[in-house]
Amino acid sequence: MINFVHIFKNTGNSFELNQVLEKPSTVSKPFGETVKISHDYRYIVVGISYYNSKRGIGYIYEMINGEYSHVLTLTKDDTLVNRMFSSLAITPDANTIVAGALDDSCFYSSSFILF
Repeated sequence: MINFVHIFKNTGNSFELNQVLEKPSTVSKPFGETVKISHDYRYIVVGISYYNSKRGIGYIYEMINGEYSHVLTLTKDDTLVNRMFSSLAITPDANTIVAGALDDSCFYSSSFILF
C-alpha cells in the first residue's frame, strides 16, 4: 500500500529527496494514487479515489516556509460512488483544480468538478 508522497528536488547534478508527505492517519486507502503540482510549485494536490466507499477525497498542500503543509481537504457531499479524484489537473495560475471521477460501472470519465 502507498503510504507516502515523496518530493524530490533537482540539485543540478541529481535529484535528492526533499520532503515526504505522509498518509493522514484517517486514511486506510493508498495515499498518492493521483498527484499534481501547480505550475509555480506552490501547491500539491493528492487524490484518493477509493476513500469513503469510493466517493473520493483530495488533500491540498501549500509551500509554506520552504515545506509543503496540508491546508485543505476536498470531499464530495453527495452519495454517488464514482471515484472522485481518480484524475487531477491544476490550472497554470493555480486558481482552479479539476478533479475527474471515473465511475466503476462504466469505462469512461463520468464527470468533472471544478473547485
